[in-house]
Amino acid sequence: MVFIEPPGGVKKGESANGESAGNHSQEHRLAGYSPGENPLEMRPGVVKFVPKGSTLVFNMHYTPNGTATKDQTSIGVVFAKKPPEKHLGTLIVGTRNIDILPDAPYQEVKATYLVEKDMHIEALRPHMHARGKDAIFRLTYPDGRSEVLLSVPKYDFTWQLDYFLTEPLAVPKGSRIDVTAHYDNSVNNPFNPDHTKEVKFGWQTWDEMLAGYVEYTLDDEDLRGQSAKLETASTK
Repeated sequence: MVFIEPPGGVKKGESANGESAGNHSQEHRLAGYSPGENPLEMRPGVVKFVPKGSTLVFNMHYTPNGTATKDQTSIGVVFAKKPPEKHLGTLIVGTRNIDILPDAPYQEVKATYLVEKDMHIEALRPHMHARGKDAIFRLTYPDGRSEVLLSVPKYDFTWQLDYFLTEPLAVPKGSRIDVTAHYDNSVNNPFNPDHTKEVKFGWQTWDEMLAGYVEYTLDDEDLRGQSAKLETASTK
């Protein structure tokens, strides 16, 4: 994971150490990579903003294999060709309250987030580890209506995909996003590190996580006016 540390700011890669530390916005998250994930491609007019003088903080998750080795990680960026309209934010609906019993074939874990501002959802992605089985994102509107935003019936830790909506979905303030996931800690799960162990939250693959990534834009943000002001100021 790569975080943006603005000049003179707190190292966001340290303070936000981990995807599923809770329900929090990671507006300083630039990018991340999990097995099978595609590069982040935003629709025209939507950008990630890196202030001049920022430092990119890499938060690396390694799994030791008993052999010393070296790593050289890099990141590639494409700059916007036109003045942007919106910033792309990352919201994570997650929990550390995970307690999966030994030999449990279908144990449920839930996380919830209450939407604080009118926004549009751009993309969704569940993140679990080797025992992850399925995940569902459900949106409940303030009037009580609800709909499934994403259903991943066969989660695969080695092939984690971002699911981009055909059109951004309007989500009013006061809505609730629920992420429900199930885990297979039984002997029938061929990826299970040890079906006899009780599993809790942790960073390693043999631990577990629940992090529902939600990529979004805010309705009350319009960068075009700011860009016009900057352009006018620069010509004076």
